[in-house]
Amino acid sequence: MLPGFGKQTLIIGSAPSCDIVLQAGGVASEHAKLVHQGGGKLVLINAGTGRTTAGGRPMSAGEQAPFDFRTQFRIGEANLPFDHPAITLSLMAQGQQAAPPGRLIIGRDPTQVSIVLQHPSVSSRHCSIALDRMMVTDNDSTSGTYVSGQRIAANQPTPLPRGGTMHIGPVPLQVSLLMQLAQAAQSPGASQPQPSQPQSDPRQVAAAPQAFQQGNVNIVQPQTGGSAGGQRPAQPSGAPVKKHKTVFGQLDFSGASGGARSIGRTDDNDIVIPHPQVSSRHAEVKEEGGRIYLTDRGSANGTYVRGHRLQPGVPAEIANGEKVYIGPMPLQLTLGAGGQVEVFNEEVGEERWAGRPLYEIEAWSLFKEVPDRDDKSKMKVLLDHVSFKALPGDMIALMGPSGAGKTTLLLTLNGYLPPTEGLVRINGEDLYDIYDTLRGSIGYVPQDDLVHPELTVWEAVRYSAKFRLPPDYSEAEIEQRVEQTLKDLGLEGVAHLQIGSPEQKVLSGGQRKRVNIALELVTDPVILYLDEPTSGLAADDAASLVTLLHELTRATGKTIIMTIHQPAKDEYEKFTHALILGYGGVPMFFGATTPDSYKFFSDWGIREGINPRDWGMDKLPADNPRDMFALITARETPIYEQMRAQYGDAAQRSDARHAGAKLWNQDYFAETNPIYKKMYSGRRAVGTGDGRQGVPEGRPSTRGQFRLLFSRYFKTKIRDKVGTGILLLQAPIIGVLLAVVFGGQAEEVPAWCLGALQQLAQRTGEKASNQVFDTLS
Repeated sequence: MLPGFGKQTLIIGSAPSCDIVLQAGGVASEHAKLVHQGGGKLVLINAGTGRTTAGGRPMSAGEQAPFDFRTQFRIGEANLPFDHPAITLSLMAQGQQAAPPGRLIIGRDPTQVSIVLQHPSVSSRHCSIALDRMMVTDNDSTSGTYVSGQRIAANQPTPLPRGGTMHIGPVPLQVSLLMQLAQAAQSPGASQPQPSQPQSDPRQVAAAPQAFQQGNVNIVQPQTGGSAGGQRPAQPSGAPVKKHKTVFGQLDFSGASGGARSIGRTDDNDIVIPHPQVSSRHAEVKEEGGRIYLTDRGSANGTYVRGHRLQPGVPAEIANGEKVYIGPMPLQLTLGAGGQVEVFNEEVGEERWAGRPLYEIEAWSLFKEVPDRDDKSKMKVLLDHVSFKALPGDMIALMGPSGAGKTTLLLTLNGYLPPTEGLVRINGEDLYDIYDTLRGSIGYVPQDDLVHPELTVWEAVRYSAKFRLPPDYSEAEIEQRVEQTLKDLGLEGVAHLQIGSPEQKVLSGGQRKRVNIALELVTDPVILYLDEPTSGLAADDAASLVTLLHELTRATGKTIIMTIHQPAKDEYEKFTHALILGYGGVPMFFGATTPDSYKFFSDWGIREGINPRDWGMDKLPADNPRDMFALITARETPIYEQMRAQYGDAAQRSDARHAGAKLWNQDYFAETNPIYKKMYSGRRAVGTGDGRQGVPEGRPSTRGQFRLLFSRYFKTKIRDKVGTGILLLQAPIIGVLLAVVFGGQAEEVPAWCLGALQQLAQRTGEKASNQVFDTLS
């Protein structure tokens, strides 16, 4: 379980080693203790090293006071927060009841719950929490369950606020802590009791395959938390498994060479981390008495220890070998016997990716519905429980017909559109809890161009760099970063050409699309989403763009997910995997492009005795994406014909497509499908992970951006002479027209005003109207 789970004594003070760290005036290094005496009884013991009050009453040295989540304790000049995770964790114990992955059952009786909350006001089986749907249900408890300060109705699922706090009776519980508890319960080696028999409720995430009734066909989902057969394989599938260690350097604190050592982006640091999102002097390391301390130096993207962003200038002790994050970059620090600290990074991935941040993207049962535009009383499903995991180095083709929810899925994965149900996780952390920190690590290229046609290619990419890179970047560093980005995308030859509009072309369609990608790549994002990047491009431009992205993924370990509409065979096979959705957002296939995708769809055609010539195919088995989609059409066409025979003109093609997609869904998630077993086991198992807090909460700085926005706006307007001229002439022309129309009127009440007064008199009475008229006169 989590550190601090069931801990009996909590130290409160300003020292980084304390369980509850309070940074305020008057707080001693070890100011007080909070002791769990059993049965949920907490007492606060004042150490006498500083001023402590309980409910406004000063406490003497050694005095004890009950901690009841109502009495406000003041430690020095800081209030002791009731909802601190360490306090809640100290009241917890492991229950004996198994809960499915993503679910928690919380209460006081160990035999009925998965997490015991030891407090006398908590009922035996107080509440159930479904984190896969972000819902909490009060199990008719005595003291109630509270969300956003309101007691929720018993036995009715209620949405949980992301990043907020709920209350179980009087005990506050942060939603982020719930997420960590659920992840810890699923991690290997967790003390999780096993159920005596398989779960049979089809709504539970642990059941596999899951079935959600949709008409006459069930929507099946992958098993979560392990392999399709229920046993975790020894080796992950579909991804490299070797760990590679990159040593960034050693810090010598022996003898007279003590003091602080710096970590940053520039060469004047003791440890150089050459990543665009690392500040020039990001953090410093200090060794004292065999302990390692890490301090943030006011960096733009933060320094993180155990999931929390460090306050600038406040040192935090880190354990030997503990993983910390310098911006997006994971590092480990180990102290040797000779007083030297080794700084390194160890990740699972290809050797050529060593030393780079690597992220896993996990979609966990994503469901999205919105009101139907044609009938507001009905809900329309856009995503129907989509689950998959993308690993570093994956380049995934997101494919499907119109109405399959491809763009909706991209927007959900990049944080723009939260799902109705389900989770998006990055390295095991909920995306929507850590979204602000991930802004610089996620790139999104929409289908429509977002470039200013008046700027040159160089200027557009440079503005993007200045907006999004740390503010301590020098002009020389920014220019070097822009040059490298343009070179990587083959744009150095057009760097100083004006971008132009689609109507007044200066660049080709392929070059314009590369400029859009350059705006994102200039910050070196770890994850890149692209929406139809080849749409409207000539065949050569499309092939060139896909090849460029393929080489980028192989070289850097970035994870790229892009929607694409029926690419050519050579383009399609440059993707490592394909995720194919059917109409209504139904997942039909997830696996390697070749040979797995060809084999899966062709197997059905062979079983059904499909004649390839009837559907414009070259042969069976299919060996190109065009024939693969012809098989999808071949399966839905008989369904449509049957519906036409039964319902006539009322039959909808979209209904047939939806029914066909659900049949593919059943075939793919069948226990006999080896592709499904391979893609949802090992490292790719959905709903697993060690819950590491690699990308915790924070918010990037936006200092100085108004000046940049004004500079860019001024430059675009100066170059758009016609548009700017019209804008400047609007006010004088309108003034002249007003003078012509109204300038010659006498100084009297206009006729239109008299008419309005007459209407006013009818509504308010003649006296009020006369008063207004006298005032105007």
